[in-house]
Amino acid sequence: LAAPGATATGWSFDWSATGAGSYTATATAVDASANADASPATVTFSSYVPDTTPADTTVTSPSNGDSVPVGGGTAGGATAGGATNGGITFSGVASDDTGVAAVKVAVKNDATGQWWRADGTWGSYQAHSATLSAAGATSTGWSFDWSPTGAGSYSVTAAAVDSSGNVDTSPATVTFSSYVADTIAPDSRISSPLPGTTVRKGDIVFRGTATDNVAVQAVRIGIRDADSGLWLQADGTWAAGYASYTATLASADSASTTWQLTARLMGKGSYSIRVVASDATSNTDASPAWSTFKVVVR
Repeated sequence: LAAPGATATGWSFDWSATGAGSYTATATAVDASANADASPATVTFSSYVPDTTPADTTVTSPSNGDSVPVGGGTAGGATAGGATNGGITFSGVASDDTGVAAVKVAVKNDATGQWWRADGTWGSYQAHSATLSAAGATSTGWSFDWSPTGAGSYSVTAAAVDSSGNVDTSPATVTFSSYVADTIAPDSRISSPLPGTTVRKGDIVFRGTATDNVAVQAVRIGIRDADSGLWLQADGTWAAGYASYTATLASADSASTTWQLTARLMGKGSYSIRVVASDATSNTDASPAWSTFKVVVR
C-alpha cells in the first residue's frame, strides 16, 4: 500500500506469469475493522512469450560475383534482371518464426563507400522497402528493382524485419559488378571479289574485313547461285534453304580483322556472296555485305 491506514491509498502487487495463457486478477480491499470489499475488482488478461527471435534473410539473385549489364537483363547469366527500364531485380527469401513484416534493401558503391538513395544520388546509408510476395507469412519471397547508374562494383544488403520489429542481425550481402552492355552490331565488308568482277572457276578465295566497337567473334558467308537463287550447302549441293560457312579470321576477338574463305565453284554463271559478322554479345550485322560476280570457264 502507498499509504496504509489512510482513507484512500494506491496499491500494487508484482507477479510473474508462469507461461502464456489467460488469467484473472481479483483485488479485495480490507479496512481496519476487517470489513472486506463485497464486490472485489476483477480484471481478465492474457500473457504471451515475447518474440525476440530475429528474422532471416537471403539474396538469391544476383549471385555473389555476378556481372550484370547496365542496360539490364541478367546477372551472371543468371537473369538478375528483369526489372523494367533496363534495371536489375534483386530477389531473395525472408523467414521468421512469427511472420515477416518487411525486407529492407540497401545498395552500396564499393568504390566510393556511398549508399544509393531514393532520389538517385549517393550518400549516407539509406535502406529501401522491398516488395514481399506474402507479407506477414513465416516465409516469403522478396524483390527490389534497381537501375545501376554506371559500370562499377556494388554490394546489395537485405535485412528482414518481423512483426515484432526484430531485425535480421546478420543481413544477407552480395557483391556484384555492372558493365555497359554492348548493343552495337559489327560491320562487314567484302574486298574480293568485288561486285561485277569476273573470276575463273575452281577454288575461289573470298576476302574482306569486319569491325566492331568491342570485338569481332565470327564472320559467316553464304554463297548463292544468282541465276537459280539456290544456296551452296555444306555437302556441296545447292538448295533453296539458306546455308553459310564460317570464315577464317586473321585476328579473332579483336575490334578489326580481315577474314577469308575458300570455296570451289565449277559452274559458270553469276554468283553472290552474303557476309555477316557477329560479336561476342551476339550482335549481328543488320546490313550484310553482298557482292555479285561472274565465274567463267577458261
